Amino acid sequence: MNEIKLLKKCLLIQLNASEVTREGIHLTPESAERAAREATYGRVVIVGPDAKTVKVGDFVLYKQYVGNELKHSLLPKDFRYIVVSEDDLLAIVPEDLEVKPSGNKLIRA
Repeated sequence: MNEIKLLKKCLLIQLNASEVTREGIHLTPESAERAAREATYGRVVIVGPDAKTVKVGDFVLYKQYVGNELKHSLLPKDFRYIVVSEDDLLAIVPEDLEVKPSGNKLIRA
């Protein structure tokens, strides 16, 4: 992934929604795309040079409906990736947190 160079405060996020479920069921492209859009949680895999608050490996919560999907031969095909601005992040969350909204807070499932 070293050939992908992000600019300014951009981040490449591996979405927490895979095209293959934990049970091994392959989702249709439409279902996977919907799941990726609805997923607002993922792992930072590349950080732009001006990003200050996150690092590679952080799990982050970001605003819904932001970012641009990135497909590249260097990226694993099992996951979806988006590029978002650091300004669109809402929180850095623990890795083991299963994100479920509950009013104005996130709860562990």
